[in-house]
Amino acid sequence: MVSGIDVTIAIDGMSGFATGDYFHIDGVPEVYNENGYFQITSIQQGINSDGWLTTITAGWLRKQI
Repeated sequence: MVSGIDVTIAIDGMSGFATGDYFHIDGVPEVYNENGYFQITSIQQGINSDGWLTTITAGWLRKQI
């Protein structure tokens, strides 16, 4: 059985993401990518002395049959 999970990913600054977009993640157990997808629930952008940072929060959703 696959249970829902939430993820938060911080990457070098990047535009083009939108709340509601969905994606797969390499490196999680493949059962998650086979049975569903991650959907973005929030996006935060920040700039500091280290540069531009994009933080994406997403939740896993089971595919609808």
